[in-house]
Amino acid sequence: MNSKTISYIIGTINLIEGCLGLLYQKIYIRGWDNVTPYETFLWLVSGIIFIIIGLSMKNKINKYSKCPNCKTAYDYQKLNKGMCPKCHIPTIDMDEYFKQFPDELKDENKE
Repeated sequence: MNSKTISYIIGTINLIEGCLGLLYQKIYIRGWDNVTPYETFLWLVSGIIFIIIGLSMKNKINKYSKCPNCKTAYDYQKLNKGMCPKCHIPTIDMDEYFKQFPDELKDENKE
């Protein structure tokens, strides 16, 4: 599970506990406990905050680039300034690479 999903789960649980506190003045944590309106408010607010945090998180999209010389693909985030570690030349984004070298895309589809 990624942190975005965990944030949604925690937020949902806190909202449910806050609603239980509003309706029954009790919450369930290792058994039923009485809560004050202030504690109920804290459960609701923390639930909303966790859900907002989950909504604000972006899914990490790995960008890949390819060296035009040695034809090796790399995760761009792991490269040093976008340079190929073998050839020490700048790598090209995968989309741009296959626009410049469309024959390689056809060769990979044949395999």
